[in-house]
Amino acid sequence: MRSLSFFCYTILAACTFAEDISEAPSNPPMGNLKKVAPGILELGGIQLDTIKHEVRFEAEINQVKNIVEYAIVHENGKTHESLLRTKISPYQLQVLLLLAKAQKFQESLPEFDAEGREVPPPTPRPKHRIGISVQDLRKSDNPIIPLGDWVANLEDGKPMRAEPWMYTGSRVYEGRFLAEEDGDIVAIYLNPVALFNSWIPGNNNDETWIPRPEIVPPVGTPIRVTFKFPK
Repeated sequence: MRSLSFFCYTILAACTFAEDISEAPSNPPMGNLKKVAPGILELGGIQLDTIKHEVRFEAEINQVKNIVEYAIVHENGKTHESLLRTKISPYQLQVLLLLAKAQKFQESLPEFDAEGREVPPPTPRPKHRIGISVQDLRKSDNPIIPLGDWVANLEDGKPMRAEPWMYTGSRVYEGRFLAEEDGDIVAIYLNPVALFNSWIPGNNNDETWIPRPEIVPPVGTPIRVTFKFPK
């Protein structure tokens, strides 16, 4: 099993950093890649279902009242501005995303001027769009719903679209995988460090989105997060 773990990290370096292999992360968090069921691999508490084209892991509700710039961060990351927090490693998530052959949005994310003027957000092709769903684990029969249903636009009160997410893949800088370093997993406000970003209008305003406390479970509630990829 150790050889399989080493192999998956080799894939990460070869695929993600193919343009300059010297820029691969120098000290990635290691772990054992396990086959836990037919078609299902697990690494660091994250499961890749190769049959359903899904990646699953557990998180918990982090806050329900304040403006959010992130949908999901690591528990040691920017929890003051995120809806969910999780214990999983962003680097190990990246490994499984590559094994899942997830299609990364390659274009540069836009830069915004000092006045914060609207710039049209990038529109990813369908192969780059990711469905992210959540389930309250307090009861096994609780519904699975789009993550965007838990977040509303502060101006009009409407929830996000069902699938406003694209896989952007983070960056490596001086041997450091920045998503692992900062804990940024799913960003609502555009952030090139995050593994996933919102692509819908409003993604360049850090004061646009807020949790919907009338439907978001209480802080600390265990949640299953599922990423669904195009086939």
